[in-house]
Amino acid sequence: MASAALVRAPLPQTPRDIHYTAAHEAGHALIFAALGGLPADMKMVLNEQAAEGDPLGFVIALSSKHRLHEKAFAEWYMSVFLSGRIGEEVIHGDSTLGSGNDHKRWLSIAHQYLACHYRGMYYLAPETRWEHEQNDGQLVALQTEQTALLRTLFEMNTEVFKALTHKLLDKRELSRDDLSPLLSRVCLPEAFPLPLGPFDGFGRDVDDV
Repeated sequence: MASAALVRAPLPQTPRDIHYTAAHEAGHALIFAALGGLPADMKMVLNEQAAEGDPLGFVIALSSKHRLHEKAFAEWYMSVFLSGRIGEEVIHGDSTLGSGNDHKRWLSIAHQYLACHYRGMYYLAPETRWEHEQNDGQLVALQTEQTALLRTLFEMNTEVFKALTHKLLDKRELSRDDLSPLLSRVCLPEAFPLPLGPFDGFGRDVDDV
């Protein structure tokens, strides 16, 4: 009996999907203002259709040649993964389940970050109930703190964020040249992580980190 490989046919997004996805990806993109510039190949894409399990939208940004990163990079990178859901909430007042993979990746980085004891005791291999509770408390506190800082960022830059969202809805794909004029207007809250260090003005070359 012959068999054939199943091909996942692309499915169109509904208008609701498209608007949530645009806000989600614009939320991710807003965080890249903290780099002080954008990589040449950065782009933000809104797919009009995608097979089940494939992304409805995405941001391609920067690559890394390093296997080890500084504390500030980890803090910034975790913020990138939390910002998509916040973007949805800012525009729509609610969020979808589209952030599940983002939070899985946040959790992976958070484990590595906390294992370095930047915020106190954290157990690599918790055994007792107390050790598990200690780890859970550290994770919750870290995410709560980062989410609060991100909400401040979005409040300070509501108009820029909305412009990013609307421009993505209009063009469906934005390049560095499209994104830079908007991200150059972003004001960063005090203590926001700067993965490439301080900068005087937005627009420096960013090839990799």
